[in-house]
Amino acid sequence: MQDWTLLLDYLVTMMENQLANLQACYTQEVTHTQERAMSKQERAALEWDMDQECWAFWERLSALEEGHIAILKRMLECQEWQAAMVARAVDTAEEECQVLDTILALVVSFVPPTS
Repeated sequence: MQDWTLLLDYLVTMMENQLANLQACYTQEVTHTQERAMSKQERAALEWDMDQECWAFWERLSALEEGHIAILKRMLECQEWQAAMVARAVDTAEEECQVLDTILALVVSFVPPTS
C-alpha cells in the first residue's frame, strides 16, 4: 500500500510541476503576444520616427553632396587655371624657339664662308 501512496504522491507532484510549467509558458506567450501586438498609434509613431530618421539621413547626405559639388567645382577651376598656365608656357616656349631660331639664322648668315 505504501508503494502505491509514494507512486501517487510522485504522480501528483509531477502533474503539479507540469501544470506550473504550462502556466508559465502560457503567461510568457501571452506577454510576447501583447508585446508584438502594437496599436495603430504605436505603429504610426514608430513609422513617424523612422521617417524622421530617414529625412535626417537624406538631409545629411544632401549636405555632403553639396560640399562635394563645391569642392569639385573648385577643382575644375584650378584645373582650368592650370591648363591656361601650361598653354601660356607652351606659347612662350614656342616664341622663344622662334627667337632662338632667328638669332641662330643671323649668326650663321654673318659667319664668313670658309673655302
